[in-house]
Amino acid sequence: MERLNDLRQLAYVRPFEFMDGPERGTRGVFISNAVGLTFCVLLERGMGLYDLQFRGVPIPFLSAAGAVHPAYSDPAGTGWLRTWPGGFLTPCGLTQVGSPCRDGEEELGMHGRVASLPAENAAWERIGKGTTICCGWRGGCVSRSFSGKTCCSVGASGPGWMPALMDRR
Repeated sequence: MERLNDLRQLAYVRPFEFMDGPERGTRGVFISNAVGLTFCVLLERGMGLYDLQFRGVPIPFLSAAGAVHPAYSDPAGTGWLRTWPGGFLTPCGLTQVGSPCRDGEEELGMHGRVASLPAENAAWERIGKGTTICCGWRGGCVSRSFSGKTCCSVGASGPGWMPALMDRR
């Protein structure tokens, strides 16, 4: 590793934002390592893992809707499917997982709201320690009511780390 001028040749974390159509404004973090694993974390979509590839081979199902900004989400009934981006890992729930249903007086749409909640306090970094490089991200998603009461939250208190390169001597 001492012969490298820039460790980004081995691993990098790059924030981005979609600029056009219904995806406009959706923020993400693109992470890649030298082993061949690359993926995208959608910060506006509950920190779901969107596009994931290993050595150039795409792994997830990506829907035709794309990474639609959550402002266009349709929480009623099966409206979730109109803006679901697909991906490797989609968060569901907080208050509802599965088919649309009624809970007392409240109508609950398909799979809950977390996949259309933007991350708060999002951060990302690449850290090199000796012969190991790690890339990571962290943040949280909070569902609030009109009164400001926190209904539920999900997130990571520590970073989600991905080893980029390890010395195997």
